[in-house]
Amino acid sequence: ERAEVKPGGGYAVIGCGPVGLMAIIASRELGAEQIYAIDNQPARLALAEYFGAISINFEQTDPLAWVAAATAGRGVEAVMEAVGHEAAMELAFALVRPGGIIAAAGVHHAPTFAFSPGEAYDKNLTYRTGRCSARFYAERLLPILQQRKYEPARIISHRLPLSRGPQGYQIFDEKRENCTKVILQP
Repeated sequence: ERAEVKPGGGYAVIGCGPVGLMAIIASRELGAEQIYAIDNQPARLALAEYFGAISINFEQTDPLAWVAAATAGRGVEAVMEAVGHEAAMELAFALVRPGGIIAAAGVHHAPTFAFSPGEAYDKNLTYRTGRCSARFYAERLLPILQQRKYEPARIISHRLPLSRGPQGYQIFDEKRENCTKVILQP
């Protein structure tokens, strides 16, 4: 919703962790024609492809050049940034077309922004950020999940007992063992 995904058109998702993968599913449901999933983790990119995106490993391919070629140089209508890193935001700004939208779900801690207000103004950019409330979206998302069109459980890569919580966070943070999502069970 924050990216105003509409039927047709091209969109990009930067970061294919749990939030980015769910953004791909939501974009597909809203009718996005092309979704470019950008990450450097092969397991996450494989899931992005499973959910209907075109995967781009930024360590092997220049995502800006790839998307420019795929969109005849126009860029995408919107970018969903789900990383929370300055380099991801810089890429989002470069990928989005003039008049486009950046929807940032990634949590940013840098004291400065990846682009200036003047650059945003010149590009006629809409920028949206904030928490994605599960309660707010649950009413609309549960019927989609009940259709069993997707297998969102595939996002879960690790199930650990609660007692191993610190290890689970470390595995996720360091992206070890092809980690996508850790579920802690009592």
